[in-house]
Amino acid sequence: MGTTITKRVAASADDVYSQISDSSINNGDWSGVVMGDFNGRGCGGLFRFTGITVPAGVTIDAAKVTLTAYQASSSDVYLRIWGEQSNAAATFSSWSDYITRAKTTAFADWTPTAWNSGTTYDSADIKAIIQELVNDYGGLAAANIAIFMLNNSSAWASRRDVKAYQDFPADAALLSITYTESTGWANIAKTQGITATDLAKFKGIAVADIAKVNGVAVINA
Repeated sequence: MGTTITKRVAASADDVYSQISDSSINNGDWSGVVMGDFNGRGCGGLFRFTGITVPAGVTIDAAKVTLTAYQASSSDVYLRIWGEQSNAAATFSSWSDYITRAKTTAFADWTPTAWNSGTTYDSADIKAIIQELVNDYGGLAAANIAIFMLNNSSAWASRRDVKAYQDFPADAALLSITYTESTGWANIAKTQGITATDLAKFKGIAVADIAKVNGVAVINA
């Protein structure tokens, strides 16, 4: 059975939206985060989650962001979700700050269903994005990560508005990550507080062979 961790947006500067047409960031001065097309202005939701810890070497089984609808909407919206390629994402301060941030290679496309005000909705699965971050940074230790939900050719005035932390902190975006730890010998050694070298001696084989047989990196050698 996997382990699931959750983290909610915890500050008004950590859920904002971008507007491509006028190169701006709406930072904590409205009750909603706009995603899609706002009367010809492409908008993207930017969400930052702090204090995320996921061990190295795990498999991400599932990951999602749960959002609460600010208002009803049934128009067709197309979004593409990326992560920021960083384990220390900063708060969103300006357009120039946001637009220069590197994105993950992995992404997920999402076409939300019709929304009713006050109802919660799960994003598309973003496990590939989280797996990339875990792999690239050797796990996440109290990391700050950012998720971008950007307009991807939505029709005119087709959007989804999300309740923002500023006026609805209990309903702010919620990140959920489910992962499974490896049961390879090297990871067993780690969890038992012994070195992979000592385990290799006990097994009568080389440390490198433990990694080869179990398909995992040597940890705590």
